[in-house]
Amino acid sequence: MWDSIPGPQDHALSQRQTLYTLNHGPTQASQQLDFLNGHLKIKMERCLGSSTDGRPAPPMKGQLRRKAQREKFARRVVLLSQEMDAGLQAWQLRQQEKLQEEERKQKNALKPKGALLQNPQPGQ
Repeated sequence: MWDSIPGPQDHALSQRQTLYTLNHGPTQASQQLDFLNGHLKIKMERCLGSSTDGRPAPPMKGQLRRKAQREKFARRVVLLSQEMDAGLQAWQLRQQEKLQEEERKQKNALKPKGALLQNPQPGQ
């Protein structure tokens, strides 16, 4: 078990192998390592579902579920936003109608006649 944990010797060995490869060209060990890395890459791509020609992997069930939830939430936000806008416009229209009604009542109110027109009292 403890043999699988890389130590400082393993790191130094990999650095020496890298330097040797750079100075003397590829060795059989580095060629095998390249093959294994390529093989590992192909296995990982198969596990992840991507193809070697660059096409993306099909979405997983969890991704599809989260996408559907986000779309449902976005539709709800749009619907509520539209309802709020319609409600706000209706409220503004009612407020405007109330103001017009008040103006109409003031315009049609009974007007004082006679002496009150000529001598307005300070209380009125």
